[in-house]
Parts: sequence; structure tokens; C-alpha cells
Amino acid sequence: MGNYHRGQRHPGFQHQHARDQQHHPAQPAGRHRHIPRQRPGIRGDRRHHYRDQIHRRHVGQIRRRRRRQLQRGLGNADHRHLAGRVGGRRPYHGNDPQRHQRHEQRRPVHLCGGAHGHRRLADERPDCRGDQRHHHRHQPHRRHLRHVRHHRRHRHHRQLGYPDHGHRAGRLARHRGCHRHHGGRHQRHQLKRPVHLQGEPDHHLQQSGRPELRHHPAPERHRLLRSDCHLLLLHHRGLHRHYRGALTFPATGTCTINANQTGDGTYNAATTVTRSFAVNAVVPGAPAIGSATAGNTQATIAFTGPAFTGGAAITGYTVTSNPGNLTATALGSPITVTGLANGTAYTFTVTATNSAGTGPASAPSTSFTPKGIQTITFANPGAQNFGTTPTLSATVSSGLAPTFTSSTTGVCTITPVGVLTFLTTGTCTINAAQAGNAAYNAATTVSRSFSVNAVVPGAPIMGSASAGDAQASVTFTAPAFTGGSAVTSYTVTTNPGGLTATGTASPITVTGLTNGTAYTFTVTATNNVGTGAASAASSSVTPNPGPAVASVAVPANGTYKIGDNLDFTIIWDSVATVTGTPRMALVIGSSTVYATYMSGSGTTATLFRYTVTAGQSDSDGITVGALTLNGGTIRNSANSNATLTLTGVGNTSGVLVDTTAPTLPAVNIVVNNQSDPHKIVLTFNKALNATTIGAASAWAAAANGGAPIYAIAGAALTAANQVTLTLAAVDITTAATFITDSAANAHLRITPPATLADSVGNTYAAGQVTESGAAHILDTTPPVLASVGIGAATSTGGTMTAIASEKAKGYWIAVAGGATAPAVAQVKAGVAYGGVTVVADGTGALPAGSAGSIALNGLAPSTVYDIYLVAEDAAGNATAAVAKAVITTGAALKVSTLPDGAVTTDTTLNVSGTAGTPANLKSLTINGTSVAVAADGSFSYPVQLLAGANAITVVATDISGTIATDSRTITLDSSALHLAVAYPPDNKALIQQSVTVTGSIAELLASGTAKIAAKAEAATAADPTMVVSYSINDGTPGTATLTDGTYSFTVDLTSGMNTIQISAANGAGKTAQAKRTVTYQPAFSLTVSDPASDIRTPQTSYLLQGIVADNSAPVTVTITMDGQTYTPTVDSTTGAFQQQLTFSGSKVYQVSVTATDGSATLSVPRNIITVAGAGSAFTIVDALTALKASVGLVTPDQSQILRLDVAPMVSGVSVGDGMVDMEDVIIVLRKAVGLL
Repeated sequence: MGNYHRGQRHPGFQHQHARDQQHHPAQPAGRHRHIPRQRPGIRGDRRHHYRDQIHRRHVGQIRRRRRRQLQRGLGNADHRHLAGRVGGRRPYHGNDPQRHQRHEQRRPVHLCGGAHGHRRLADERPDCRGDQRHHHRHQPHRRHLRHVRHHRRHRHHRQLGYPDHGHRAGRLARHRGCHRHHGGRHQRHQLKRPVHLQGEPDHHLQQSGRPELRHHPAPERHRLLRSDCHLLLLHHRGLHRHYRGALTFPATGTCTINANQTGDGTYNAATTVTRSFAVNAVVPGAPAIGSATAGNTQATIAFTGPAFTGGAAITGYTVTSNPGNLTATALGSPITVTGLANGTAYTFTVTATNSAGTGPASAPSTSFTPKGIQTITFANPGAQNFGTTPTLSATVSSGLAPTFTSSTTGVCTITPVGVLTFLTTGTCTINAAQAGNAAYNAATTVSRSFSVNAVVPGAPIMGSASAGDAQASVTFTAPAFTGGSAVTSYTVTTNPGGLTATGTASPITVTGLTNGTAYTFTVTATNNVGTGAASAASSSVTPNPGPAVASVAVPANGTYKIGDNLDFTIIWDSVATVTGTPRMALVIGSSTVYATYMSGSGTTATLFRYTVTAGQSDSDGITVGALTLNGGTIRNSANSNATLTLTGVGNTSGVLVDTTAPTLPAVNIVVNNQSDPHKIVLTFNKALNATTIGAASAWAAAANGGAPIYAIAGAALTAANQVTLTLAAVDITTAATFITDSAANAHLRITPPATLADSVGNTYAAGQVTESGAAHILDTTPPVLASVGIGAATSTGGTMTAIASEKAKGYWIAVAGGATAPAVAQVKAGVAYGGVTVVADGTGALPAGSAGSIALNGLAPSTVYDIYLVAEDAAGNATAAVAKAVITTGAALKVSTLPDGAVTTDTTLNVSGTAGTPANLKSLTINGTSVAVAADGSFSYPVQLLAGANAITVVATDISGTIATDSRTITLDSSALHLAVAYPPDNKALIQQSVTVTGSIAELLASGTAKIAAKAEAATAADPTMVVSYSINDGTPGTATLTDGTYSFTVDLTSGMNTIQISAANGAGKTAQAKRTVTYQPAFSLTVSDPASDIRTPQTSYLLQGIVADNSAPVTVTITMDGQTYTPTVDSTTGAFQQQLTFSGSKVYQVSVTATDGSATLSVPRNIITVAGAGSAFTIVDALTALKASVGLVTPDQSQILRLDVAPMVSGVSVGDGMVDMEDVIIVLRKAVGLL
């Protein structure tokens, strides 16, 4: 074959490559062909790649050389396995017997060089390159084999479609020369070699795993081995193409395996090889432990036999305890283990045994403890007496203590140790139990029942004894112990004499005693069993005659009212001691009442008193009844009771009672509204005390329903039982001053004062009374209107004048000019009628007999309306017909600027507002200067303020000639507080409904020669007295947050134009005001960023800039100034726009920026004031003019003030002070010579 240089291709490779392409088409890129992990063989590959004779001869030489080298190295007598297969199981390991011994547990592998070596059982791929280097020591052979491997690697790359296999170079390169398990390549193997089958002579049936068989077919395809044991698929194994199969043993016995190869188009079928061997039984697997049930010194264990029997039937099971290793054997579950120790915790395992031996133990059972059995001996104690506390006992066979409980807790209770308590008579049932412990189970409960019998009761507890006339009353308390049966009676026994008296309860009176003899008493109790012991003896008492009534003094004659006392004095013939509240009966009218004891105990005169209450009346004198003890006592010093018979009672026919309070009958409330003021006449049921009438404010009168509450001006007693209430003079605008006919007929509510009383003194207590059924004196004549007309008209209304015949309330409505006239009721209703819309309505007061004026409002500017009027007097009578007048409203004018009387340090005042629809507006002037009005009716104009007071007058004239005027005075004071607004700029348009206003407040210093510098210097110290307040649209003022001269506040806006007024004041009395006009329209936002507000400039042109945001549709911007219209481009991304404006002279340029998105329109005004000399700097002439103006040689006009008023300067910016003074001269001169 010759030697080949490294990298040369072998001559036979060119043809082989073509054949490979036919049998191994390229695989898709990125996918790996599955390669089983098998040991390859090189010889087959070589025969596959070298079909011509030269190649086969070369390969044969290499193999023969390897075999000779192995024979020399092995030193064995028989190396027939080198001719084609390995004949035995022991590979060559030199003369090292330990290596031979270790390798018995390995399985044979086939070295790529053609000989057998041994690897461990791990399924690894051999390193073919190492085998080749071991068997081909000559350089030509090594180069040739490297060349072969190189070719095979490239061929596999092409077949598998790998773009790059560098990451597997270390692993794949080692195996590229080995035989891979690819189905297509197996089909191309055409070399035939005999089949050899190797196997173990005997196999044991294993619980898991299978033995492996090998055979060596020549073709490199899978071979099937068939046997009576299992159908095996044998796999390719190494150089001799070993195939393996996994056996499954269903039972023990002899297993016979057949190996065959059917051949194909190149090879004949191989001769079948048969091998037989024994399959032996093994020990069974572990049973599955189940439950364990404890008993007395034993346990019963349940389990399940093992799934793996080891190939032989189970002959028995053994249960072993832990601790103790006690065992029990049986043929199946369950098994009982005896001889266990009660109280000891055990676990158990189970093993299975067959003919091969005993298998592994199961998992331990759960732990449990055997326990002993115990019994209770409890004798019945027999019947027991109520009131005793016997102790019961019982014994337990285990020696443990029993526990007692009662099943009849209503009859008896028992402590756990056996002490009984009887609650009543009856049957008592007691239970004895023992709960067990670690060594014993709970004992069976034993119950015993017995009767509880009643006994005689205990002794009562003696109370007191009180003596009377030949008798005594004894009190006592029932015994605590009844003997278990209810007490049926008590017996009192005297000592001396042994006299007795019986009763069922305390007290018991003993009669038949001897006056003057001392006695003590005892008491016994009796139940159905018998009589119990006697109580202790009472204290000694001696019966004697008690006091007797000598006379009774009664109250003086007269009439008694509620709260008066009726006193009675009883005179006794001896000293009387009184306890408790004895009482004396009285009859007042038809009712019986009682005069109770008040005082006099221990004397011969005792006082009894009754207090008169409401509802009692007696006009013919009260009657005195009997005297009773009422639970009390009247006795002498010997405890003898008094005789209660009343004698010598005084005459009571002149003792009268009157408790009837004055009332106001509902039919006696009469209204008189014919007079002015109106009156209410009240007639009561009885004569009144004039001194109790009270002031007018103490009375209350209201219409039914509670409103109105009438204003009572006076209250007087006009008859013995009549009060007249007089209201305040009628004021038709105040409902409290008059009572209409309908209110009178609807039943007034009257509340007299609580001080009102009758002649006796009984006070009024009926509260509020609602009139019902009174005959009132009412006004039924309607008023008459005359001289109805229109006074001055405004943009939203005006005044209407008329004369009424009496005080009346005028009702008016406004409808479109020429509309259908309404009826009287329709004017009062103020709502649409007959298709006519009521634009506005209202009311007003008309005096009696003179011209009255009613304000009209809610009308649209510059519009003609018909005004209809009706009048209604205080009684509710309306005019018979409506009166009409016609009004034309003036132009609308709403001004947004500083309020009247405001003080500011800003020389330029922005005056903004709205003037209605421009089409209806003829002109608008501010201080005589014509001002342009935007398409939305808004206007904005800067007014140059001069030092001191400045009159600001805004006049709007509509096309009908109606004039609307707004006048106010604003003071420019350079020494006032400097109130600056940082945000928002004036005339800001917002999409948000709220805005946070921020700014600063400082006190400008202005005194002495350092006036210029001082004005520009803000006070550094915070003024603790400074307060900044604000309001919006003339609403409720609020206080801003002020911190170190910086203020802020947030206000909510209304739709349209809003005026925010800001005011500052300190403790020194200095004030300043500022305003911001803000428009809220929730459409999109329009901001004019430069100029941010009205400005003064000497420039001849200005670049106006702004931005549109928050728009959902494209926005078009239009800018108008001085009659010119500009349409700047709006950036579609940023919304920014700009426009260069050019100025032709010194004046105010009104700039209006309007944006529309097709559905909404916003306008933002800006005023740019260009000063004289625009585009040029100050000159010496300007300085000379300023000097003349400052010393009074000339009077500057407004344009000169605008140009020369440059002082003071704050932060380098000229703010002005509205005058030309020496400060301005200095700054103008310094600018003229270039110093500024």
C-alpha cells in the first residue's frame, strides 16, 4: 500500500466517497443523527471502505500483525479468539492476578484494533485512536489510520449537515474511526462472518435487571434471538459486531435461547446456535407493612405479601418487635405477637420466606403501646339523709385512683375524690370511672343510685318583738336549712305562759298577754317530716296601752293650686314615736289621696302633708279620712301601739283645690289682616293674670307647616281672658310681617309663653295650639297698578316703575318682544306658557300710593323684551289684569382688572373683559381710546398709570345706542408693597379647571438720596405681619400660603373668563393689589410664550411665539394686529408656532392670537407698547427733556412719560413709577453716555 504523507487522500477514498453519498444523504442543518452509545469496530469499516483486493490485503496484513503482537503479549496457550472472536471471559491482563480477579466483574469489549480488552460495566465509547496507537507502532500505520479517521470525520460532517463541529472535536474525533450504529451503513455491510453466541451457563432470577447475551453476526444489522424465555433484540457490540439482548424470566427452570441470521442478497442464512441454562429462584422481596392493633401484652400486625416472590412460593411470614425482638410466624396476615410489656412503645417489621431463604424486612410499622385491662369495684352506699356530706369510695384492680361524677346534678353533686353534697331530695346517681394511663386502658364506668331523704327543718332566726296593748308582734327569718322539704308553718311560743300563735310567715302576733308583764318569744318551723328546733329567745318586751288621738288641725281656708301643701297636725294624748311613713286619707273632689307623715316623732304633735298635683279640683271643701300605719309604726316608749282612731278633726269645707291651667281653645284664634299691622286675637278658657302675659318675644305664631314664623311686635291683655298679638308693620318683601288669607284659613299655630297663668296661679302648659274653625277678619280687596314703565336699562336688565294702591308685591316676567301676553297667574308662575318662553322673571316691593321701582335682570344684551307686571297685596289679593312695558337692553360689559380703590406699583395696568357679541357692539373705549374687540367678544388693553390716582373708564356702546359703563380708580404708588405674580401670566388660557398661582411680595424702600438703589433693593427680612389674600370672580376671599416672601394658592375656574384678585397687606398699613385674567375652556391649550404678558419695547419688530397642546384634531392659529391678519404654521409634532410682527410707530399694538380646531375656539390677547424713538438709544436731548420735566419746566405728555419713566429698575429691568423725576434723569443720562 505504501506510505502516505499526512493529509494525503488514499487512492480508494475517491470512489468510496461517491458510494457514501448514495447511501448517506446529507442531513438537515442543525440536526444530529441519533448515535447509540455502542462500542464500534474498525475492521468492518475497513472492509466496507476497501473493496478492491489491494485494500483487503492491506487490512488483512494489519490484522494478522495485531494478532501476533497480542499472542506474544498474552503468553497463553490458547488464543483462538484472536482469529475472529473472544473464546473465553478472561481478557489479557499480563501476569497480574489481582487485575484478573478485579476484571471478573467487567464485561468484554472489542478493541478497535481487533483484540478483546475489558472495560467497566459503564456503557462507554472506546478511544479508537488509543487502540490504534497501541497496535500500530510503525509510523506508516499511524499515518494511515489518522488519514482514515480524518476522512470519516469529514464524511460524517457532510452526512449530518453540521456547519461546525469544533465543539465536539475532542469527543467525536476519538470515535470517527469507530463503527457507528447507523441503519443505512448497516445495510451496506456485505462481508459475511459466522455467528457466535456467548452467554452465562447459569442465571439467577433477579428482582430487577436482566442478563445480557452476545452474538457476532458478520453483517452489521440488528439480529433477532428467539427462545422459549423471551424475544430479544440484539444490539451491535464492538469489533466482532456483538449483539446483546435483555432476558426476562417469568419462572424458574431451564431457559433455551436460539440465535440466527436469515441472510440477504449477499449472504446466506447462518446456522442457528442454541444455548440452554438454568433459571434459579431467589429470596422474595419485602412485604408491605399495614396497621398494628394493640392489645393486652400483645399486638396484631396486618401486612401485604411482597410483589416479588423470588420465583418460588412464600412459605411463611415472620413479625419481629422492636424493642425485644419478639417474633411470631404465620402463613399470612394478620399475625399476633404476644409477650409484650404493657406501657412500652413498639414497632414491628415483617419478612417473607420461600425455598431460597428469607427476604428483606418491611418498613417499620407505626409505633403503638399495649395496655392492660382494669375493673372498678363500687358498692351502693344506700339511702342518705338530706343535709349530710358523706364520702364515697371505690377500688380499681390496677391500683389507680377512681374519679367520681354525678349524673343527677339537680339532686346531688360530688367531688372527684367522692365527697357528696345534696341539693334536694330524690334519687342520686353517682358514676365511678378510671381513665387509664400508659399501662392501662380506661376502665368501664360503674354507676350506683340511691335515695336522698328529707329531715326536719332547722331553727328560724329570731328578729324582734314589739309589744302592744295585751299583745306582741314577733318577726323572724325562715331557717336556712329546710330539711329537704318545704316549711309548712311557724309557731311562736311565749315565756312565761307558754302561749302560742301559728302562721305561715313572719310576723306573727301573739294575743292574750298581760299588760305590765315582761315576755320573751321563740319560733319553730315545721315541714312534712316534723318540727325542728326552736330559735333563740327574743328580747324582752312588756305590753302597755299606746297613745290616742286628741284632735286634728286642718289647713286654713282658701283655694290651693298645683304645688301647694295641705298640712294636717295630729295631737296625741301622750308622746308618740313614729317609724316609717304612716298616712292619713283625704278626698279631693272624687279622688282619694294621702297626706303622709312628715315630722313630730317623740312628741305629742305629728305633721302629715299632701302636695296638690295637676288634675285635682274641689270646689266645696276636702274631706279627711282614716289614719293607717302604711308599714310603719306609732308607739309609746313601752313599744305599745297607738290607737289610730281620729277624733276632734277641724272643719275643711273652706279648704278648696283648683289645679285647672288656662287653655287656648283652637276655635278662639282669630286673624285680622284688614288693618296694618295685622293682628291675631286669642280668647282663653279662664281669666288670666295680667302680670304673666310677658313680652311680645315670648309668644310665637307661625303658618301651618311652620313657615313663615310671624314677627310679633306686641302682646296685650285686652279682656280678662283675651290676649291680642300685633305683628310688625307690613313689609311686602318680608313674609313674617303679614298674614295672607290663605295662611289664615290654613290654620295658624300659636304658642303662648310658659309664664302665662290664671288668677289662682295655675300656669299655661298646653304648648302649641293649631287654630281650627275660627271666623277670621280678612282683606279681600285686590291692589290697583298705575304709571307702569321702564327706568334705566343695562346690558342684562334695568328697572321697572309702577304705583300700587296699597302695599303690594310685584311679579314680573320678560318675554321676547311681540310675544303673546300672559294671564295674571302665568306671570306669578314665571314659567313658559302657550309656547312662549319666559326669558327671566322676578319680584319686587311696591309701596302704597307712590312710585315703586323693581329691578330687572337675567336679560341678554342689546335685545328688546316685553315686561309684564302684576301686583299682590299682603292678604294675597292679586291685580285683575297684567301691566306691560318694553325694554331694550344695553351692550354687555364685563371688566377684568384691579378692583376700584386698588393700589399697585406697576405702571402698566392691563384692562381685560368681554363686551358681548361684536356684531351688536358699536364701540368700546378705555379712557377715551378705542379698543379692538376679538371675535369671541373679549378685549385687552394696557393703561399707562401715572403716579397717584388714575381713573379707569370702560364704555361699551351697542348698535342701538345703549351705553354700558364701568368706572374705577386705581392708585399708582411706588412706595407701596411690590406684589409680583410669577404664574400664571395675565390673559392665560387653560384647559385645566384649577390653577395654582405663585408670586412674591416685597417692601420697596424709597427715601433719602439713595432712592434709586433703595427702590431696587427688596427687604431681606421676612415681615411676620404680611398677609396675602385672594378671591376669584368676586367670590369669598381666601388666604394664600406665604413663606419667606413667596406666596401660592390654588383656585377652581369657571368656564370662560375668570378674574383672580390678589391683595397684600402688612401691619404697617401698606397694601398692594394684582390681578390675573385666566380663561378656562376644556378643549385644548393655547399658550403665548413670548411675550408672556403685555410688554413695553423700543424695538421695531418682535418675534411672537407660542404653542398648541392637548388637541385631538389639527389646530389653526390666526394672529391679528393693527388691522393685519397672520396665519403662522403650527408644527404638527410639537404644536409650536411663531410670527414676526413689525411696528410702524410709537403706540399700543393690540395682538390677538386665536386658535380653533373646528369645534372650539380660544383667544389669547397680548399688548405690545412701543415707545417713542423705537429702534434708537437715549440721547442727551432725552436727558435734557427729562430734567425739564422733573423740575417742572415742562409738563410731559403720556408718550413722553412712557419713554422717559425708566426708574426704578429692579434686577436690571425698568419698572417705572408713573412720573418723570430725578431718578429717571440720571438713568436716561447714564444710558445716553453709555454708562448703562
